Amino acid sequence: MSVIKFPASPAAHKPTHDLYLTFFVGQESYAIHQARVHEIVRQRPLIAAPWMSPCIHGLVQLRHTALPVVDLRRKFGLRHIEDTEHTSIIIASLDTAESAHPSIGIVVDRIAEKVRLQPHQIEETPEFKISSDTAFVRGLAYIKGTMRMLLDVDWLLARERFACEAHG
Repeated sequence: MSVIKFPASPAAHKPTHDLYLTFFVGQESYAIHQARVHEIVRQRPLIAAPWMSPCIHGLVQLRHTALPVVDLRRKFGLRHIEDTEHTSIIIASLDTAESAHPSIGIVVDRIAEKVRLQPHQIEETPEFKISSDTAFVRGLAYIKGTMRMLLDVDWLLARERFACEAHG
């Protein structure tokens, strides 16, 4: 088992610095604020959780704690693919009293890198109403010529937002 640990942030629930973890789900590139990332673990067998939302891929056992794991492919309506050697689980903290779990796993296809962003590099999310709700996108940033969507972990993963349609 390979584990990448990140130092604890004194302001873990109020991001104050500009370090982001970037990753891929499908062909799209995303980023979340580093202050929310506890660690990254390589994909491992999950415990089935059929009573949970279709977006919950299962439960992962991490240091004697079962954490729900969200499948962003399902959440975003992408087709299922088999895990690869690059598939990882980001263990992220939530900043919401509504969540039953203070931490949650997020399955991603591939971790890219950690990047430092200055405020002027982050653009506001365009106000398109093409799909249902894009409130989970906090902003856009161009990193090395690639547009990355900065995700709002709390909105995306809050308990009442787990409802989704099963795809694949």
